[in-house]
Amino acid sequence: MLRLITLGGLALTRDGAPYAGAAAQRRRLALLAVLAASGSTGCSRDKLLALLWPDSPEEDQSRHALNQALFQIRQALGPESITTAGTALALDPEVVSSDIAEFDQASADRAMEKAAALYQGPFLDGFFLSDVPDFERWVTTTRSRVARTWSSIVDSLATAAAARHDRAALVRWRQQLANAEPLNAHSVIALVEAHVAAGDRAAALRAVTAHDTLVRTELDGEPDPAIQTWMARLKVVPPEPQTGESRLRARIERVTNGRYAYDRALAKGAVLTTLAVTDTQAGIPVALHVVSTQAMGHADFERFVRTLRRVGAVDDPRVLPVLDAAATEDIAYYVTPQPVGPTLRDRLARDRELTIPDALRLARDLAGALAVAHAHEVMHGDLRPKHIGLLTDGVIVGGWSLIDALAPVGDLSGSSSALETAVTIAAPAYASPEQLEGGRLPDARSDVYSFGCVLFEALAGVPPFAPTGGHAILVRKLTEPAPSVRDARTSVPEDLDAVLRTCLARSPADRYASGAALADALAAVS
Repeated sequence: MLRLITLGGLALTRDGAPYAGAAAQRRRLALLAVLAASGSTGCSRDKLLALLWPDSPEEDQSRHALNQALFQIRQALGPESITTAGTALALDPEVVSSDIAEFDQASADRAMEKAAALYQGPFLDGFFLSDVPDFERWVTTTRSRVARTWSSIVDSLATAAAARHDRAALVRWRQQLANAEPLNAHSVIALVEAHVAAGDRAAALRAVTAHDTLVRTELDGEPDPAIQTWMARLKVVPPEPQTGESRLRARIERVTNGRYAYDRALAKGAVLTTLAVTDTQAGIPVALHVVSTQAMGHADFERFVRTLRRVGAVDDPRVLPVLDAAATEDIAYYVTPQPVGPTLRDRLARDRELTIPDALRLARDLAGALAVAHAHEVMHGDLRPKHIGLLTDGVIVGGWSLIDALAPVGDLSGSSSALETAVTIAAPAYASPEQLEGGRLPDARSDVYSFGCVLFEALAGVPPFAPTGGHAILVRKLTEPAPSVRDARTSVPEDLDAVLRTCLARSPADRYASGAALADALAAVS
């Protein structure tokens, strides 16, 4: 028996084993997927042509390509595998069954547990045809439809389980929804409530903590207030720092020979602890960023200081200057002016999206900052909303070159330690595919990709490929073309969308080569 698997990937099997014949060619598999998703009503030849062969110079060539594909499939799978009724073509389920057709039928029949079991992941997950954008848009639409249907079914199953007081089933269904949408606060809260109802507060604690960590690391944001409320209810207390405030104050003042007088802590993360201090020599308040011992584990001290001082040599109001940097066996730190005003992360948390004129001004300011920095051979490597300060007359960008500064001495293009540093520091929602894959340290084209993620979020409310979680964001960035921002917000000008698509190209060679090239492209956007 032949079976087409479309939920969680795309594959054709015969008697459970992978099929490797002529019908397994990528575009023919795509044709089978379209027919399978069309069900018994079938799909017209014109729609198949529009989806899969849109760019042939002559219509006769397109129709010949379609007819050739149909011939090859029928020859490989049997003449009855694809039936014809007028201009409509359909997959015969007696010859080639498919999970998507069975899912849709089970959904229509309200056979909810069967439908839930058939869904093994997003429709055509990881499959793409890069040269046919209409097919990619159809896949995105179908994927969203199927995911919404599945979510509704599982939510109904969970509701029914709660009504009959079947707490084990309630947790099972809520867990499935949370696994599919780990960054969706509503799904996670429902799972937490199910665990609490089942008397498993430890599991509820694990779920809410995992979501909180994921939101902070992948989306670089604050969790939903309801998540924070649950954390308070479950008495989630952050671990105490290894050293108390008085010991930290003494350490800073000792290693800097009293130059920096400790005031208070501003922020603490896995890599940096940022302190408000006073520069006693200059008599001004500054921010001192202390690098964690773990992050400095493989770093070369001289490279750390040299790299960050190179940032300090960039004289541009859009680049937050590094005023001082030092590294010893006891401590590594660098100093910048203290932040003033809100960040882009603060603005997006409040407004979700920017107006198009504001987004375009932001884009031009950011591109200008990248252009100046790249001209000084300074890369950012971790561009994201929390590093972009919003001033009354533009932006000021901080966080420059930390990945580069923490790289060890040696072969930086292939050092496993260097690559681990890059992956650990960069937020997956904004990092380039090559950073996430671990192929090399970030360069100017990596910054261009991160710029594209930031601008996409400023226009659409979420970064491209989000919300998602775990390894999935890496898989999607490596296998799927970036979504068009116009799919989320049709008022975005086409020329701005085209710039974003170039920034978000999977291959670095297909992006703008530098901030200067990006700035030139944005200058032409009306």
